[in-house]
Amino acid sequence: MRSDTSHFEDAGSGAFTFDTTFVLFFLAIDFGQSLFTNGLDAAVTGLMLLVLVSAPYFLVSPMYRERFWNWLSGRILIAGFGSVLGMAFHQSLGVFLPDYFRFVPLTMLITAVIIGSYAQFHGILRFRLAK
Repeated sequence: MRSDTSHFEDAGSGAFTFDTTFVLFFLAIDFGQSLFTNGLDAAVTGLMLLVLVSAPYFLVSPMYRERFWNWLSGRILIAGFGSVLGMAFHQSLGVFLPDYFRFVPLTMLITAVIIGSYAQFHGILRFRLAK
């Protein structure tokens, strides 16, 4: 006997992971850029990056979870790539890019959070017809 869960698979964790991946990437870029400041902002951003790497796994229903280490390794790769890109971006400021470009990663992070929040609220609040 097969249970029909196809309508649940459409509303599964795919969009959630996609949204948080963009937020993770831009936060990692901001973290890589702030590593050279050695201030409190680098510590807070690093702590937030650690939370955002692992916490979204536990917010998804257990029915849709994949293996934790497989999921975590992909998120660590994205965070590492973003951090390296942020360090390279910081090194290029004032040399190849004007200095006021230093605000671009944080602006993109805020934009990704706003769009991701809208997508999540839309997914929660959208009207679903009963079958």
